[in-house]
Amino acid sequence: MCLAFTSSAQDPAFSLFNINQIYLNPAFAGSNGDLTVGLNSRAQWTRVPSRFQTNMAHVTGACPNWNMGFGLRVFDDTEGEGYMRNTNAAALVAVHLPGRFGNGLRALRHKKFIWSFGMQVAFGQRRLDWEDLVFSDQLDPYLGLYLNQSQVNPQNEVSNLVVDLGAGTRFRFNFGSRGSHVSLGLAMFHINQPVESFFGLETRLLPRTTAYAYTHFQTSRFTNDPHYLSIGWVADYQQVLRTNTFNINYDVMSNMLIGLSYRKKHVFMVDNDFDAFIVSFMYSIGDLTLGYSYDLTLPHLGVENTAGTHEFGVVYTFKDSYICRRGRRRPRALDCFSLGWGSTERSSNYWRQ
Repeated sequence: MCLAFTSSAQDPAFSLFNINQIYLNPAFAGSNGDLTVGLNSRAQWTRVPSRFQTNMAHVTGACPNWNMGFGLRVFDDTEGEGYMRNTNAAALVAVHLPGRFGNGLRALRHKKFIWSFGMQVAFGQRRLDWEDLVFSDQLDPYLGLYLNQSQVNPQNEVSNLVVDLGAGTRFRFNFGSRGSHVSLGLAMFHINQPVESFFGLETRLLPRTTAYAYTHFQTSRFTNDPHYLSIGWVADYQQVLRTNTFNINYDVMSNMLIGLSYRKKHVFMVDNDFDAFIVSFMYSIGDLTLGYSYDLTLPHLGVENTAGTHEFGVVYTFKDSYICRRGRRRPRALDCFSLGWGSTERSSNYWRQ
């Protein structure tokens, strides 16, 4: 309880950020041009008695006539043996500005790019089930745990309603002659540092900064069945939380991707602060994309103590479904909005945005 007055909450992190993009950056809202719905579920350290379960559902869509995207996500996180639950819902809006490079560098000459800006407004509360807590007056030094009622008076079961703001930007551009592209992004959450408390104390959520950089090398020339080798980095910084995830993905088939990652605290230090080694799979069946990842916990916790972390994800894309559309749009405008992907490529390339 003494530590609670000086500590601050930290946000959970997902491993399947390829198909959970709006949690990574609100500028992804509506970025693929189609209406999509998705669900992610993460069970962390399944052998540890405490329960760490994170679920998120989202829906995103685009208004191509205005180069805008919209999204809605619902987030539920259960933490620890006290069953602390954090539930919030967020509305997102993004604007996507397409363009072309000029006559500068040869590799970028007349190549398409898209610059996106997004923001989100979230509303949420935390809930604590006091009946699941054990207090010292319920313990006996010889007999162990008593089942008698504690004399501690239960406190508030829910925190105050939190209004939380976030914003982000992303920049993506093509390069070379094979259809390769680079994706860069930066986002910040809890910008307004909202007060979150059960006891009316001045406990603020500190900002979380997320950055990422990915290069997607197309290993075959422009075809209806492109393959990519993707190399990237995702970083999260929030108070004492600092994680860097390095990731390599490859399309073993046109509709199947395999990824290898490792997560550590410091980027450039050669040490043993590795957190986990991650294996991920993504598979598309028509408009449906399924994903799974397993975090192999490395020392000092070890997989023998944690049994690792499992994460599942599913995304369904409704082709050519838009939130708003006036009349018929020119095909060139749609191509510019989606960086020139053809209709056969856009579904299988969802996770490379």
